[in-house]
Amino acid sequence: MTPVANEYEANVVNNSNSTIPLPIHILRHCLSFLGSSDNYYFLAAVCKDFKTAVEQLYGENRNTSAESIIATVSTCNHVLVLLYEDTDLIEEERATYIWKFLLLVFENDRKDIFEGSFISFTESVIILKFMQLAIEYRSTEVMRLIIKDEENVQLMNAHFLENDHSLAVCAPIACDGSMIKQLIEYGVEFYGDSLFYALKRDDLDTFEYLLDEVEVYNEVERYTIISEALLHQKYRDAFQILMTNRFFHITDLETVLPVQIGQLHASLDLVQFALEKLMNEIEVDPIDDFFHNLIVSCISEKRMDILTYINTDVREIDVEYYIIYFEAKGDGESVEFLNGML
Repeated sequence: MTPVANEYEANVVNNSNSTIPLPIHILRHCLSFLGSSDNYYFLAAVCKDFKTAVEQLYGENRNTSAESIIATVSTCNHVLVLLYEDTDLIEEERATYIWKFLLLVFENDRKDIFEGSFISFTESVIILKFMQLAIEYRSTEVMRLIIKDEENVQLMNAHFLENDHSLAVCAPIACDGSMIKQLIEYGVEFYGDSLFYALKRDDLDTFEYLLDEVEVYNEVERYTIISEALLHQKYRDAFQILMTNRFFHITDLETVLPVQIGQLHASLDLVQFALEKLMNEIEVDPIDDFFHNLIVSCISEKRMDILTYINTDVREIDVEYYIIYFEAKGDGESVEFLNGML
């Protein structure tokens, strides 16, 4: 007799008092077509064989995931109703579950779930939390829904953070150009810090739009914005945007590049790109302050990749001079690093 036949015969005996007249292996096979175990809010043990089949199929993994709960608006609303009606849950547990669903909505920018399950909340403290989450998770489509209501925008504009900026100043991280235009029409004022938040987006459209709207009042802030823009994953586009908007001159790279290497850990590709632009536009003496500061930054950060590029493709580095320089500073680690270049 085959193993399947053996199992069938055993189950016929076991199922003599069962409400489901099916062998467990067939019941288990049927259940497998319903999807993974995390698609169920609960599984009712209607009989012993049903329970056995579920245990064999899913083991201990029978909890519904939050991802499955927010799969559709109807599923999410169904679970929310169950949570609110569950008298056995203490308030802290209920809040924990709902918070987990909510974070996933913002993390995945699920406009449909937010609109279908959460947008009805009208309390100011909750709306502010929604906007903070949209900013934190860069949830553009959810934020688009929120700012359709001008009262929400005014609430965001009137809520100040610890740095004395309104929450609205941070909004560009979650807004595209059209949304920024709408916020400005509602009276929101943006500042230099808003450009930093815009640079946290994958695209540069918001940053480009804000460059025409924001006043930058000092050189330190200007240089910082340039550095951040050139560290963007689309730094070539950022460079062109900055040049087109006359936000900086090519010689500003002399100030920016050493800072990018020393503090912001610029990539070799970016340094190559910026140096090529700089060398094509101006004459730089090999012993001037710019190259000295650039090389010192590379040595301090142990950036052998950039030093090798400069030494082979730009101009020769006087290694012995810099050994003496760092010996005078008492920086034995940098001296040892330089000895590797001799």
